[in-house]
Amino acid sequence: MRRVFVQKVYAESCMRAGKWRKGAGKMKTKVKEMRTEKGMTQQQLADLVHVSSRTIISIEKGHYNPSLLLAYRMAKVFETSIEDLCCLEENEWGK
Repeated sequence: MRRVFVQKVYAESCMRAGKWRKGAGKMKTKVKEMRTEKGMTQQQLADLVHVSSRTIISIEKGHYNPSLLLAYRMAKVFETSIEDLCCLEENEWGK
C-alpha cells in the first residue's frame, strides 16, 4: 500500500513540474490475455515471478508499470519477448 502511495505522489509531483504528461505513464500489456491462455490464476503467476497477486492485478488494470526485471520474468513464464508482452509498438511514448 505504501509503495503505491509513494508512486502516486511521485507521479503527481512530476505532472505538476511538467516532467510527465497525465496518461503518459500507463502501459498497455498482454499479461491478462497471456495468463488466461495458459490457464493460470493471478496468484499462480505472482508466485512464479516473485510478486504479490495485487501487483499482477495492478499491472493487468494498467495502474502499475512492471519493472524491467518483472517484465523479463513474466516474458520468460509466457515464453515471449518483453516487447510483445508490453505491446511496445502500441504504446506511443512521447507523443
